[in-house]
Amino acid sequence: MVSYAADTRNICHVLKSRSDTSSHKQYVTALCTNEKYIKRLEYYNLVGHAGCVNTVSWNSGGTLIVSGSDDQKLKIWEPFSKKLIRTIKTPHRGNIFCAKFMPGSNDQTIVSCAREPNIYVFDLSRPTNPLQQKYTCHSDVVHKLSIEPGSTSVFISCSSDGTARQFDIREKDINHIVADLRRARSTVGSFRRPSCIPLNSVDFNPVNPNYFIIGGDDPYIRLYDRRSSSTICVQKYSPESIVNNYNPDRPYSSCHITGVRHNVLGTEIIGTWSGDNIYLFDVEPAKFASPRVTSTPPPSSSSMDESADDDQEDDGEWEDVPEEQQSNVSGESADYVSQYKVCCKGHVNVRTVKEVQFLGPRSEYIAAGSDCGNIFIYNSKNAEIVNVMKGDRDVVNCIDPHPSCKLSFVSSGIDSDCKVWQPTLDEDKIKGPESWAHVLEENASEATDRNAFVLTPNMLIQYLMNQEAGDSDQEGEVDDPQRDRRATLARVARLLSQANWNQEDEDEDEQVGEEDQEEEQEGRPQCRTM
Repeated sequence: MVSYAADTRNICHVLKSRSDTSSHKQYVTALCTNEKYIKRLEYYNLVGHAGCVNTVSWNSGGTLIVSGSDDQKLKIWEPFSKKLIRTIKTPHRGNIFCAKFMPGSNDQTIVSCAREPNIYVFDLSRPTNPLQQKYTCHSDVVHKLSIEPGSTSVFISCSSDGTARQFDIREKDINHIVADLRRARSTVGSFRRPSCIPLNSVDFNPVNPNYFIIGGDDPYIRLYDRRSSSTICVQKYSPESIVNNYNPDRPYSSCHITGVRHNVLGTEIIGTWSGDNIYLFDVEPAKFASPRVTSTPPPSSSSMDESADDDQEDDGEWEDVPEEQQSNVSGESADYVSQYKVCCKGHVNVRTVKEVQFLGPRSEYIAAGSDCGNIFIYNSKNAEIVNVMKGDRDVVNCIDPHPSCKLSFVSSGIDSDCKVWQPTLDEDKIKGPESWAHVLEENASEATDRNAFVLTPNMLIQYLMNQEAGDSDQEGEVDDPQRDRRATLARVARLLSQANWNQEDEDEDEQVGEEDQEEEQEGRPQCRTM
């Protein structure tokens, strides 16, 4: 077993070593909340991947980083000494989307998910074959994982199959559906709506892990209570303008959520909406009605219900629901919280699935990547831009703050490296608002038409896959490859006739779309619930 020691030269280690007393903690907190140090952030690279880096995450001690990439490999780094400790060639068949250390494992256990239904658990203490566990219960791409605070074994996943599921790595084959947004749409007109609301992001409340939030391909952040006997959310959040402009009859609308997050106290949540802005809401679970508690609690860090309810098991088969029945399908109330506290503008979130994060020991700042390749940092109280920093040659997608020195963070995106950010920039090199004025101007010009239908490659892939799945359900039809190709091209033509393509990005988007479609089609025969 490799011993991982912190490099005493890194600023996070220095600050932590000086926070052993109450007075020093106050000093470090004051230091980390000072805007001057946000403006002094600069990065160095961790180079080793051979593709886009889609996930970066610290261990609980802040001494290691795990990264995952399109190259289907996980890499373990000692970031402050810039050392690559280990590379794991995973069995994932698609781009790795999320990877995290499990706390309490001496940094020897990692869970990961990718552009496929499988979730893998790796034991790094095994030198040759680290694969420990494989979960196959999802039926579509798994986007994100969230570790239960205070737990050493429990995590929640969210997937394009419309479910969020809870796992305990101590159990082999048991999972519990804690959020279910399947059967939420139907066929309308000439378009087949997906049989679920795909989920893109999930996050536990850090103070009260009974609660968690999810965001997906509709306007709402949903808040859930794991103690409830139902998989229906207890509250929804979305700006009224987004809800009013959302049209479920418009397939694969660009009005959706790509990332959600709690602040450190669990009293506020943020979400980033594709084609729109970042919004911050108050969330006070104590005000909600007491949940309906099951006779046997759902699995947690201390126990696992080994007999999940039949209605919460995935049978893998879902039928379209008539339009007139949709309002009661999910059982959700139509009510939602529309009053937000803060709206952060300036970045662009259209092309990829972007995360959003709080920074600072008291969540004083909000950080997000942008299509322009910059990282935007906002004041979480007034939404003012504090800093804009170039973080990628193309798009920044991921940001993960250091667990103890929440001023520092690691980022990644389309580039094949990870970037570690620390407040070490010389004061005479600090840049002000005039240095990023042109970035705001260019981003604003790209966002002039908020109501335009933006067709991204992933949306096109999902549409074609759904149509293909629907066509395969027709009985008595004989396969005809030429007919299928003609039908597919006709569907693409119909979609393109409705889309407002950005001419500058058209060639690039088509190329990415073709590559993604090949990967998706190649992986689909293996993506089945076992």
